[in-house]
Amino acid sequence: MNSRSRRGGSAVLGVAAIGAVAAGGVAASQGHVDPSLPISIGDSADTSSVHTSTGLQQVAHAGASLHTQMIAQAGQQEAQAKARAEAARRAAAERAAAAKAKAEAKAKAEAAAKAKAEARRKFLAGWVLPVHNFWISAGFGESSAHWATTHTGLDFAAPTGTAVKSIGSGRIVEAGWANAYGYRIVVKHNDGTTSWYCHLSAITKASGTVVPGEQIGRVGATGNVTGPHLHLEIHPGGGAAVDPKVWLADHGLRT
Repeated sequence: MNSRSRRGGSAVLGVAAIGAVAAGGVAASQGHVDPSLPISIGDSADTSSVHTSTGLQQVAHAGASLHTQMIAQAGQQEAQAKARAEAARRAAAERAAAAKAKAEAKAKAEAAAKAKAEARRKFLAGWVLPVHNFWISAGFGESSAHWATTHTGLDFAAPTGTAVKSIGSGRIVEAGWANAYGYRIVVKHNDGTTSWYCHLSAITKASGTVVPGEQIGRVGATGNVTGPHLHLEIHPGGGAAVDPKVWLADHGLRT
């Protein structure tokens, strides 16, 4: 643009000079102007030069303004690109954090479920049935002329002398004669539950701690009975008797 402006300025200057000379010649031939007077070309050239300089300044100013606008626009575009990239990075980080938290929560839940299952397995493994090779001859809550109230336990009919075992870990808190119950052993378990083993023909362990499945007596027909069997009662927390069949089922044992 500067070269063209210079060329344009020179052309204007040249035209102005030629015009001035021609005008002077015509005036002289017509007698309107004294031929002896000098013709000034410098004034026209100076004016043209000023105009040319002003045009160049305007063009330069416009170019500088455009350049400034382009730089500003480029800066805005770069800032917008950086903002989009940062937003995308944050969104990706948030998704990754959410996925990580979800995975950790899932792993925690699975670990808790596994631990609960293991605790349940150990809990169930800590309880056993009191006798083997039996049949149920009377259930909880039944009525009979043999009982003053409804039946408070579960009767395991088995031959006299069949081994009677503690259903779980605990301590023997009572062993001896108990009137209508005949010979009875009471075991207090680690969770506070007490179990009664009644109508025994023999007490083989009368005190101390016991473990699941440890023999403590033998099936008999002592007390108020019609035949040999083990009368088992369950007293959670040492309180009122509950249905042994249900309690045993809750502890993984089927009768």
